[in-house]
Amino acid sequence: MPVYKDKYKTKDGKQWYFRVRFKDLNGLSKQYNSGRYLTKKEAQDEELKFVFSLNNNENYNDLDFEELITLFTDYMKDKVKVTTSKNYKMKNLLKNERKKRKKRK
Repeated sequence: MPVYKDKYKTKDGKQWYFRVRFKDLNGLSKQYNSGRYLTKKEAQDEELKFVFSLNNNENYNDLDFEELITLFTDYMKDKVKVTTSKNYKMKNLLKNERKKRKKRK
């Protein structure tokens, strides 16, 4: 991945940055522009760290329904109002799903 040198320096002399294109967990293409770094070597090191952090993301394809629901509710707790999260009634959905699985067996 390339590291770029900006035409203009910041007040503290930083002008090197990197740009990375990647696909997120949903398969959408994203672009990340880093902050500025003082040297080219610093920018390259930070780029390498960023790319490795992308590769360390979990693969959510192997999750079962219960794990997916718990991840979703944990994610949404901070994003919605309390009343909305109560309206999701995820605990009831989990109980119903477990009952259906027991009946199938």
